[in-house]
Amino acid sequence: MENTPASALYGVVGYPAGHSLSPAMHNAAFRAFSMDAEYRVFEVAPHDLETFIQSLPSRGILGLNVTIPHKEKAAALLDYVSPEARRVGAVNTVKVHSGRREGFNTDGPGFLAHLRELGVELGAKTIAVLGAGGASRAICFYCAQSAPKEIAVYNRDSAKSHRLVEALNENFPGTTAFRAAETVEKLDLAEADILINATSLGMKEDDEMPVEPRYLHPGLFVYDLVYNPARTKLIELSLKKGCRASNGLGMLLHQGMLSFEIWTGRKPPRKEMETALLEAQEELWRSSKKHT
Repeated sequence: MENTPASALYGVVGYPAGHSLSPAMHNAAFRAFSMDAEYRVFEVAPHDLETFIQSLPSRGILGLNVTIPHKEKAAALLDYVSPEARRVGAVNTVKVHSGRREGFNTDGPGFLAHLRELGVELGAKTIAVLGAGGASRAICFYCAQSAPKEIAVYNRDSAKSHRLVEALNENFPGTTAFRAAETVEKLDLAEADILINATSLGMKEDDEMPVEPRYLHPGLFVYDLVYNPARTKLIELSLKKGCRASNGLGMLLHQGMLSFEIWTGRKPPRKEMETALLEAQEELWRSSKKHT
């Protein structure tokens, strides 16, 4: 039987993007509905992103997830951006409808959905965030809706963290204290209830720790957006220090479910998507062990 290409094409764009588990999740969803659709990885360098976004209709790509480092730049390249995504300043989901490229952000809602499942409350809490890129912006904006006591942001490029804090103050005046920390130490983790790693640190085995172990303490909830490996150095040390900790696989699942619904109008098949994610994560772990 001839292997013909699917009539509906979706994918994830990033640089690099080969580590993504999204293809396993979304292709499982398409199979669950017997859809003639395929989800692929598109590795696109930053200087080629604009050309790639413009070419979506001609390539027949109906839906796209956007990952590191393109989430902020993509927001300026689309025909329409939802009010929520425009406010955040970052897009992680693109829908192509009648040639029109529409941008949305499912990162923030996906993050909150996973926190609810974990039983983590944000109201009146002190939150420390590492990173000020697209994912961090979405998380901070959606966390702010729950009126935490404080959100402190550290980024190596301090100008980015200051811009994020300015945007938060503009959108949530007088409800929460927002501040940019000039160093990790100035995040004051000893006083924090929640630590969120929204950087890519931890994806590689030789990555440095995002924070020094001495800053971790019992009572701190640590959320690492990195999901490959399943247990980063940050998560391992957090657990040893008596913290509760989670990787970002649940956020990936929930944002992916929301993206699927935006693209197809169908209720996402959670069981199939979650099973595929866990299996793909296990396969990646086995593969990495073979090469060590």
